[in-house]
Amino acid sequence: MTAAKRGAYNDREGGAADGCFIGGVLALMGGYGIFLIAALIAASGIIAYVGDVIGRRMGRRRLTLFGLRPRHTAVVVSVFAGMLIAAFTLTAAMMVSQNVRDAFLHVAAMRRETVRLRRATRELEAGILRSKQRAATAQRELKDAKRRLTAVMLALKLQTERLEHQRQALAAARSRLGTVSTELKRKIADLAQQRKNLQATARRLSQVTAELDAERRELAAQRQELETTRGTLAATQEKLASEAKRLAEVEAKLDDANRQLDNATRVVRETTRTLFGLESQRDQLQAQIQDLSQWRSRALETFGQIRSEPVIFGANEEILTVVIPGARPPEQVRADLKDFVKLVNQVALNAGAGEGADGRGIAIFRPVADETTGQVQLYGEDQVLGALATAIGSAQGSVIVRAASAGNVVRGETVVVDFELFHNDLVFRQGEELARTALDSSRDQASLLLDLVEFLRSKVASRARARGVMARPAATLGQGKEALFPGPESVVGEMAYPELLAVIRQIQGRRGMVQIVARAAGDTWTAGPLRVKLTVEGRA
Repeated sequence: MTAAKRGAYNDREGGAADGCFIGGVLALMGGYGIFLIAALIAASGIIAYVGDVIGRRMGRRRLTLFGLRPRHTAVVVSVFAGMLIAAFTLTAAMMVSQNVRDAFLHVAAMRRETVRLRRATRELEAGILRSKQRAATAQRELKDAKRRLTAVMLALKLQTERLEHQRQALAAARSRLGTVSTELKRKIADLAQQRKNLQATARRLSQVTAELDAERRELAAQRQELETTRGTLAATQEKLASEAKRLAEVEAKLDDANRQLDNATRVVRETTRTLFGLESQRDQLQAQIQDLSQWRSRALETFGQIRSEPVIFGANEEILTVVIPGARPPEQVRADLKDFVKLVNQVALNAGAGEGADGRGIAIFRPVADETTGQVQLYGEDQVLGALATAIGSAQGSVIVRAASAGNVVRGETVVVDFELFHNDLVFRQGEELARTALDSSRDQASLLLDLVEFLRSKVASRARARGVMARPAATLGQGKEALFPGPESVVGEMAYPELLAVIRQIQGRRGMVQIVARAAGDTWTAGPLRVKLTVEGRA
């Protein structure tokens, strides 16, 4: 075994024995330890002196041992004295200290125990690392579950509000129906009264007509009598005048009766029209009540589906985003939009959307109000894509096209897609400083990791959002990336955990407070994501 190997071996395993020996000696430094050390030193000196005296005397007298020369005999005596000093010192130390005895007698067992303890320590560290990884995975799953629960609760709240509005509308409709029914009953009662009045008027008219017929018959008899009594005309002229006056009064009464009959007929006609109008209103209200009942049934059915089926997309939740260059012919832009629609359809189907009649999981239409007439028209997919292509083609630079769900969608339903356009502007240049903070390099690795993540989520994310970087769903991050500075439902940037660990090692390689500076790793546009590079500078 070479000297280098022996040195390494002694440093790693033999150090335990040396430590035990030194510990045993230092253990003697209490109480009688100082006295014992002094006694050992004195005894060693006495033994050395005696050996020297014996050696000199044997040399002067030229005594020999084992047939050796006197000079060699003196050397042997000196060597034996040194050996006696070492033996006496070790014997005394082993008698006094248990640690010294263990160091000399059980050094091999102690070396094996040291190796076993180191192996157990490495296994324990690996177990701790696996536990941390499982805890991080469980925390991410808990966040996803909370986000889904929040979406379901929001959808439930919206549906409850809609049902409450529907209930209020139904109550108002029922109230209006009750009012109309009361008014209808009152009109019917008035009509019955008018009919009774009309019948009374008709009876009076019949009486007047009968009286008129009787008077006419009487007049006819009188006329006949007048013809037969023409000779006595002068005598009966006064009577004839009276009868003529009476006839005029009867004719006036007949005219009044005719006018009353006309008025009653007109009232009957108006009442009949009013009755028909009330009956029409009643039919319309009954139809509205039936429609509201059907709508309520459908709403309850939808509400049951929402409670039983998971929500795959929330209202205005981003499905996919793409950046399309502008300032091009609409035909080229339309081709890019069609490719983008295919990707959106694939994402919706993968999320659990149901296929429609055209075999796709999405539907594209949008109601648009006419600026001149104010009427609302429903644009189909071709019209929507044509309008988007025209807007993008006339824009300078690139345009962000964001496809989002128009409402809450449960598994198995078709996703109604709405589009939004944003200008894609340069927000941060490469190397531009985003934010900085001070950290204590003496803290442990886990604490430094939490501080860096909080720094990215608070200062860096706030700066990015304030400058206009679009938030993106966490699912759109690349493989091997983590959303280190997210918003409530989305993130504005990404950074790899190995880069964070490298920064932590740089921090721990320094002393005291250090400055952590976050800079843009490259040119960042509105579409994002923001990629961050952390650098460690001198003392804070």
